[in-house]
Amino acid sequence: MNSAMPVSSASSARERHPQGLTRSDTFDVLWAQIALIGVTICACNAAVYYPLRLGLYTPPLLIPSCFLIFSATLLGPLLLPSRGVWGSANLRCVAMPLVSLLVLASLLLAFALQSYLIIAYALVFAAGAWRALQLLRTQSAWQLIFCVCTGCVVGLYLFCTVQSLGYAGVYTPEQSLLGTLNHDTTFHSAITFVIQNFGVPSAALDGIIPIKYHFGSHFWFAALGKLSSSKPLFSYGAGVPIVLAPMLVVALLLSVISLDRGRKPLVGYLLAGLGIILLSDVIGWNSYYISETYTCGLIGFLLLLPLLAHLADGPPLSPRRATVALAIAVAAIPPLFFLKISVGALWTAALGWVVLRRFGFGMRGMLAGFAAGVVFLCMMWTLSPSTQDYRTVSNHLIVPFFFFRLFPAAGLACFIIPFMLLFSKTRIYGGEGLRRVFLNKSDLMFEAAMIVMIFGSIPPLLGIPQDSALWYFLNVAQWAAMPLLVARFAPEGAGLSQKILLARSFPLVVGASLGALTLITGVYKQVTAVVIAADERGEGKLLHGGGALQYFRGAMAQEHVLWGGAFRNILAAAPGGQLMQSVQNAFPIPDRTAAVFIPPENTAFWTLFSTPRCLDKYNVQVSMTGQPSLLGGPPVSYGCGRDAYTSEYGAHFESRSISDADLCAHAQQRNMHRVLIFAGNDHGARDRILDCATKSSR
Repeated sequence: MNSAMPVSSASSARERHPQGLTRSDTFDVLWAQIALIGVTICACNAAVYYPLRLGLYTPPLLIPSCFLIFSATLLGPLLLPSRGVWGSANLRCVAMPLVSLLVLASLLLAFALQSYLIIAYALVFAAGAWRALQLLRTQSAWQLIFCVCTGCVVGLYLFCTVQSLGYAGVYTPEQSLLGTLNHDTTFHSAITFVIQNFGVPSAALDGIIPIKYHFGSHFWFAALGKLSSSKPLFSYGAGVPIVLAPMLVVALLLSVISLDRGRKPLVGYLLAGLGIILLSDVIGWNSYYISETYTCGLIGFLLLLPLLAHLADGPPLSPRRATVALAIAVAAIPPLFFLKISVGALWTAALGWVVLRRFGFGMRGMLAGFAAGVVFLCMMWTLSPSTQDYRTVSNHLIVPFFFFRLFPAAGLACFIIPFMLLFSKTRIYGGEGLRRVFLNKSDLMFEAAMIVMIFGSIPPLLGIPQDSALWYFLNVAQWAAMPLLVARFAPEGAGLSQKILLARSFPLVVGASLGALTLITGVYKQVTAVVIAADERGEGKLLHGGGALQYFRGAMAQEHVLWGGAFRNILAAAPGGQLMQSVQNAFPIPDRTAAVFIPPENTAFWTLFSTPRCLDKYNVQVSMTGQPSLLGGPPVSYGCGRDAYTSEYGAHFESRSISDADLCAHAQQRNMHRVLIFAGNDHGARDRILDCATKSSR
């Protein structure tokens, strides 16, 4: 029997549990407890975010918006009616994760409602919090304290982990101005800024040309910018550590309790769930925390798994419910593709296998399979980039084991958790045996997880495309297996009191606390790196030969902030700060027909990113200003390789010496009417605007 999906009739939803609660009420209590942990994680991260930016500008609505979005996502599902049709435990365990996913996706309404959407999130948060308080009255004080303490520990761990990885984080805006921001964050924030300003997904390297890429998360971050009146460099820096990374962990826990129908105590789920997350973080890459597209894709995947389980191993479905469930599962394919191609493709594979195994070749199964196949092909054709958008290392179409040759440890680590699930089904480890599982169709979710592993392994094994992005195909199997494994091995609680389970969880909490404390050094290194970069930019006038800690002490003593006026002046005087001010003066309102051209003679800008990765010079201008570039590639003299996803711009979009007439001719080809020539302060040059509509300059 599948432990993750116990079969129960609709009448069992009214089964009475201790304290007079029905089974659906018990599930709601468990959901409320995890929501309390999640809200605490979010609040903890927000509380750490503020003091680390003391003295730096932070959009006033940004952090409150992040907190309200996250809290409404977790608490909103509790507002579903708990009686009548919605009181069925089987239906509730599927519907509540879907509602949570819809609330998180509802941020896209900010494109129409702007900041007014905050009111709706505040109302959902208030109503959901009231419902959660009613449910949590049945819990003892020590249980609530344990939830809050767990949230604080996990929050600190996640915050430090995200910061230590060096991508989007607390100092993303300042790192951009100082030329130390990671290329990936620059790339994503550039696309997001163009969406936020003009509604088109484009890197805008040489005019606005739509990009062939999975840009669902970019729309989400652009909506966050609309909601909080923030630029993407700010919304990425706050949205990743405060919303997405915590939501990934919480989504796993919510997926587990939904798959398992909440039959076990909270501490058991936490013990197994957080333990397997720590294992995942240790054995391989943890790019799932800071690759925004993948993080969003996994969140959607985890919250949709209960729906797939309902189709796979749930109780017999009426024709109407089967049709609705299949329709929702097929409709989920495009959003997952827009979030991450690998996640959408492997969700389709898992869904196709479940449909084939449970519905066979009947009319309903055939229609669902055909619809899923058509949607899959349409998404692949629409979003998959061409081979020209990858920096291939070989002319051969297939390079066997390409990924495993380059990253053997990261590749093999992705198999550990799926193989743990595989072995759990063998008789040696207490399972019924793989042959019997297959013949009896007793655990179709296990089969689906194995299908995800097999299909996700094909691109890395063949080396198509020849890129490290193949890891994302491979790693989906790990997250498909994790909820099933946690649901199977979470302590039952039978014969164990809550206090004993709590005592057993202490080593995990202590270990996570120690891990978070060790990661704090990584945060300090990042803070120090920002100060040193500013000192180098200011030619030693910030630190005056001293250390970072000495600077912070002085700033706190003199200005009562962490980052003083001298640091802010260096940012304003940097080429990035000058660029932002110049574009703001030239185009106070975002203008789709206005572009920015940075001539090769502006060496101060082109040497801003002096990191070994020359590709970091791409996308900088757009990520800072939100205005499209014209001939925005780095000058040929710098020897930068071709960046990914640039094939649509042709072969020659690098900055070069060009006459006004030729620049206007190129601008007109890109539907640009005005061009700001940002010369900077080099050689006494002055910025000027070229009016290409009338072919005159001023």
